[in-house]
Amino acid sequence: FRTLFIGSGIWQGAGYGTILYLAAISNIDPSLYDVASIDGASRFQKIRHITLPALRPTITIMLIMAVGTAASILIGAAIGTWSRNQMTAASIGVPFMLVFSFLPMLSIFNETIGRIAKITYSEQVSILINGLGRQDMRFENIAVLLLNIAVAFGCFAFAYKRSGLG
Repeated sequence: FRTLFIGSGIWQGAGYGTILYLAAISNIDPSLYDVASIDGASRFQKIRHITLPALRPTITIMLIMAVGTAASILIGAAIGTWSRNQMTAASIGVPFMLVFSFLPMLSIFNETIGRIAKITYSEQVSILINGLGRQDMRFENIAVLLLNIAVAFGCFAFAYKRSGLG
């Protein structure tokens, strides 16, 4: 059952990713490949020096979305296992997600909220997305993202053990 569940999840997301990657590849200027062929570039060199750099923003967005989905699932699972019933889970989960969803927007208007929001996942994703065009992803932003994921996983593990399921 586990294999079927994982396989169906991969199959479900494959179409969406394929469409995005094909759209990004079709946006690459064909003359770049022609010039590379004239210069004697192999197929691997064309992929490495033309296709992958052109796909970098798309790959970054897809990675951010995948990490966001994983974080949402972990936080939701932690809240679900901590809660005694579905109503309690919704009353905790919905405000929690709303606060973290709106923090990047609120941090624009208030410096104090901006300083607090710097340590949250949603603000770091906002910084990364805004910096895509400038290619200035700093180590601190990525470290905060990874720390947030580790905290979400830790909360889930704690809730799982506390609930008696593991």
